[in-house]
Amino acid sequence: MAAPPPPDPPNRPNVACDATMNDIAELDDAPSTRLPDRPNVAPPSLVFLAFLTNYIGNPQNHSSEGALIIDPSSLGAIRMMMDAEAKRLREMDKRMDQMSKMVETFEGRLQALEGSRVSTTAPQNQPTKQSYARATGPAPAVRPPTIAPPQKTILKSLKPGKAIIHSAPDKSEVQNLARGFLVQRANEVLQKLDAQVEGERISIRAAQVLKSGDVCFFSKNKAHQKWLMENKHNWSKEVHPDLEATPSPFSIIAHGIPKTFNPLAVSAIKQLSSENNFPEGDLVRVKWLADNSATPKQAGSIILAFKNKQLAARVEKTGLFLNYDYH
Repeated sequence: MAAPPPPDPPNRPNVACDATMNDIAELDDAPSTRLPDRPNVAPPSLVFLAFLTNYIGNPQNHSSEGALIIDPSSLGAIRMMMDAEAKRLREMDKRMDQMSKMVETFEGRLQALEGSRVSTTAPQNQPTKQSYARATGPAPAVRPPTIAPPQKTILKSLKPGKAIIHSAPDKSEVQNLARGFLVQRANEVLQKLDAQVEGERISIRAAQVLKSGDVCFFSKNKAHQKWLMENKHNWSKEVHPDLEATPSPFSIIAHGIPKTFNPLAVSAIKQLSSENNFPEGDLVRVKWLADNSATPKQAGSIILAFKNKQLAARVEKTGLFLNYDYH
């Protein structure tokens, strides 16, 4: 009677673990690279070379002296295969050239890409070169400039001045005049009056006809503008009869005015003053804001010019009455 097998030691791994360890051992003993066996059969040769080999190896194609005999049909076949082989070699050379160019292009792009890469090294890790100023001594102290900039009042006085001269509301001839004519005529009048400021002759540089029909004259600076505005009664009428050197009015805009209303009529100012209880003479001018005669709109906006600033502010807040309507 055989003796019973000894008991298993405690915590002994199971059979699956033994198999796994054996497999790992076999893998460790195996070579690092397993290559397939070298083939025993040589690759097939070219058709042309195979044909020549068979033809030359055939004893029937040799003379008694051992010379090779080629019949015309075989010679034609050999020539055709030679041409085909030459064509194949040319195609192969062409493809090799194309591949070489592609490789050169790829290498050039790769070099350009590597050259454009920005270094990511931190600035504190890069060695810094000591500046010449720091090496020679301390930097000079910053000092305020000795020349102060010009004051704002001086800069403002050097800006071009604008002198706005009003035109007659019932006449539009000024709007058709050329700017060059207005500038030339104004300078002729100022030269005739010998207009000067601190010994400098006053001249008009440019002119602009505004949408309201008024004319804006541009002078050299604010000092010339002040003289033009203080003496506008003396030179404006000489430039053109339709220019009116009236006191500067205070203008407001009223919207929704029917197009049937004619602000250029003689009775327009009287009608507005009567319906709104304006003091006589405070409303000096009424004009359309824009020409809407060619548009299908039934209403437009007008500009009202007042002498009294308080009256203009009151009308702007309270509104305007016209033809029993409120605007």
